[in-house]
Order: sequence, then structure tokens, then C-alpha cells
Amino acid sequence: MWGVVGLAVIVGIIFTVRDYGVWKRLETQYYGQGWKDLEMDALVLDKQIADTKLGIMYKTSSDIRFTKYDLSVREGREGEIGEQAIQIEKPGGRAFIQYKAGKKVDEKIIVLEIEVGEEEWGRWEKTVEAIYNSIQSN
Repeated sequence: MWGVVGLAVIVGIIFTVRDYGVWKRLETQYYGQGWKDLEMDALVLDKQIADTKLGIMYKTSSDIRFTKYDLSVREGREGEIGEQAIQIEKPGGRAFIQYKAGKKVDEKIIVLEIEVGEEEWGRWEKTVEAIYNSIQSN
């Protein structure tokens, strides 16, 4: 009888060690890379827009659905308006991400401001970066 109990304990230990190894490998495979929805690729930027008022050109996608989307010119030096994404709470309890980044084009600072629901940020983050990187002088 003790042989059967001993065998069951040994088999249990072997199974636990193997299962732990598989679990640890799966858990640490994507460590530090964030949630899977943040890894979505940028949309194809299929529209090129020339803004004569701002004197710039940039690319965007026809599939974009942001709460707020704005490009403007600000006075100041490069670096005063850094890249930032902050979470805000609006009346009604819905959380939003406000993204703001300034880029020097010629002698002016172009500021890209975007507001999107917090739960949708992972879907749009790389697209926003692609739009920002496409801003150039007209």
C-alpha cells in the first residue's frame, strides 16, 4: 500500500514540475510587451492631405474614428511640447486617452492632438504614430 502512495506522490511531483515549466514558458514569453491588443499594426495611410493653412502635408486613413483629431501650429521651441498620452475621465464615467505631440516642421511647431476612448487606444496607437511621422513641409 505504501508503494502505491509513494508512486502516486512521485508521479504527482513529476507532473507538477512539467506543468510548471510549461506555464512559466508561456507566462514569460511576452513579458514586458504589454497586452496583445497593443500590438495591432497601424492602418494603411491611404489619404494624403495638403493643409495649405498650416503649410504641411500628412497622411491619414479613411478608417479613422477618433473623438477629437486636430493639427495646429504653436509658437515655441522644439522640445517644449513633447509626446504625451494621458488618461482623462469625462462626465458619465468614460475614460479617454488624450495624445499630444509636437513636431518641428521648417520654423514652426506642428501639434497633433488626438482623443480616443481608453478601451480603443491599443487599436489606434501605432496608426497615430504613423500619422505623426508622416507630417512634413508642404
